[in-house]
Amino acid sequence: MNIKKAAAALLGICLFTGAGCSSSASKNSSSASSSSSSTAAAGDPVKTVDLDDEDTEESYDKDSAVTIKLSGTSAECSDSAVSIASGKVTIAQPGTYVLTGTFHGQIIIDSESKGTVRLVLNGVNITYDGEGAISVEAATKTILTAYKDTENAVSDTSEETDSKTNAAIYSKDDLVINGSGSLTVSGNANDGITSKDSLYIVNTKITVTASDDGIIGKDMLYMQDVSASVTGGGDALKASNTADTAEGNILINGGTYTLTAGDDGIQAVNGAVVMDGTISLKAGEGASAAVHTEQEGGGFAPQGSGTDDNETETDTADEEKCKGITAEGTVDIEGGTITMDTQDDSLHAAGDIEIAGGTLQISAGDDAMHADDTLTIDGGTVNVTESYEGLEGLNVVINAGNISVVSSDDGVNSSDPSVSSDTMTADSSTFTMNGGTLTVNAEGDGIDMNGSGTMTGGTVTVYGPENSGNGALDYAGSFEVNGGTLLAGGSTGMAQTPSEDSSLYTLSIGTSGGSITVKDSSGNEIASYSSAKSYGSLILTSEAVKSGETYTVYEDGTETGSVAVSDKISSINASSNGGMNGGGRGQNGAGGKSGV
Repeated sequence: MNIKKAAAALLGICLFTGAGCSSSASKNSSSASSSSSSTAAAGDPVKTVDLDDEDTEESYDKDSAVTIKLSGTSAECSDSAVSIASGKVTIAQPGTYVLTGTFHGQIIIDSESKGTVRLVLNGVNITYDGEGAISVEAATKTILTAYKDTENAVSDTSEETDSKTNAAIYSKDDLVINGSGSLTVSGNANDGITSKDSLYIVNTKITVTASDDGIIGKDMLYMQDVSASVTGGGDALKASNTADTAEGNILINGGTYTLTAGDDGIQAVNGAVVMDGTISLKAGEGASAAVHTEQEGGGFAPQGSGTDDNETETDTADEEKCKGITAEGTVDIEGGTITMDTQDDSLHAAGDIEIAGGTLQISAGDDAMHADDTLTIDGGTVNVTESYEGLEGLNVVINAGNISVVSSDDGVNSSDPSVSSDTMTADSSTFTMNGGTLTVNAEGDGIDMNGSGTMTGGTVTVYGPENSGNGALDYAGSFEVNGGTLLAGGSTGMAQTPSEDSSLYTLSIGTSGGSITVKDSSGNEIASYSSAKSYGSLILTSEAVKSGETYTVYEDGTETGSVAVSDKISSINASSNGGMNGGGRGQNGAGGKSGV
């Protein structure tokens, strides 16, 4: 939180409302690669999965396969491994079973023998008055194949039962779903598809609707080249193992996904990884359902926080809901195209967030990205069109990428969640800019560093606050700029320049809010800045600003002042808009030279 605003923040009245957040043999190496509570520390996220050949196989031996003909409440099969009684078909041995027809009853797999049970769904419609229309009680592994050119449907009733098979398709052991046909699953009582072990969905088309969670793989949910539409009253995709540090992972490697969730879109206990694919995700009622009220001193407050930063929320029930991609360990985006509209955070990790590539389009009711530990962006394109705060973490590190952030409060916030928001000293948090392009349009602080910051490269442009209770830059410790280009415009009341021990030189420019051009003594333009917002202060720190040179400022084409640079902080027109005091009024060494 902005330390200068700590006292004002205590007066914050906050709302975060909106409907829709419910509580609720040989190998082929496949390279690929929220928040639920965990009883064990998270391990490394899973980025690779080894698939057996049979996991991607659609064809089958018609001579050896067993045919099960479904009809109404009965079925026909002559194989001794299949028993039919009281509307239930039970398969007791490994093998391949081809199902056809319509069935009002339950398919049960109960095979204690070692080997894979494979169900080829060849145009079936299965409904069951209870949970577990297809229920795997025991099997080494079960494969469901939606056979080519067929449409298949599995559903249960809307009434919950005492059964522990709380999904329309339920498995106690490993489950694989594949096939170029289609599979539609309706979990009317509870979940859509659940595996209490690992669940792999590969090379298929699947549609899932569920009153609670859409698809769950307890230990692992792996989806490769899937065309998926998942709608859940709870989470859309989920990995739920809280007991093992290596389990509880979600890995998406290619495909197209439309995810609609009453709660979180993608929730993993350990790691949530996207290697590739196109994902369109909506969580809760979307960003427009989040309401924040402006508080005295500037900024906004989310539900239950009592502050305007870092989501130190007391309403823990609400803070767990309606996020986009969330993990107790790491959220890792390696590629793909992801579009998110979330009522709460879009990316949320109790550990780290790592962005290595891809394109992210984010509209968030709360934070666009929130990491309790480190948020690192190493590449890709990030476009945050709506957020409360944009990028937030104990440590925020930008090494590469093209990032644009629009926020109703701070654009970037580095802060230690364990430190009281009303402390007047710098915490251990850091902001680091090493490369890439960062553009911030913030109503609160543009870049808020509760600790310290360093910039060694890249380009940062801040369209900062009009409210004088905020600043384009705000840091509590130090902010050294030793490389790159910084242009930060905003109000004058809380204006800060980089620290004087920076390697680069800074021009602190007073302005009436017009378009600014800065030229050297030879008439060469070294920087320009224009904002649609009202602003009185512009900070320019650049390798182009050198000691001993004279620089002239033009506003809307008219010369307004010049300065010969000798000190690390030089001011031009500092008194032209309310007497701006050079480097501003920051604490802990943040100040600069007075106006000239």
